Amino acid sequence: MIFQSKIDRAFALMREKNANRRKKNAPDVYPDAPDAPRPELSQEMEKGDLFAMIVAAFAVLWPIVLIVLVVLALAGYFFIVR
Repeated sequence: MIFQSKIDRAFALMREKNANRRKKNAPDVYPDAPDAPRPELSQEMEKGDLFAMIVAAFAVLWPIVLIVLVVLALAGYFFIVR
């Protein structure tokens, strides 16, 4: 590449700035780190969360499924009848 050395310097500078920023403001454990201990799902969810998730999934997916089924039924109807 034409500007590869400039790109490399910019990336090195950004890596250095990010490393310094992490050292200054970082807590001991990152909650999003892949090796961080994760609580079990039952500890994160409250009593009605599972039911709310199921109702939300049906509310989102049911109209889409219904539209697809109606389109397929109409296509089958027009294919057979006409």
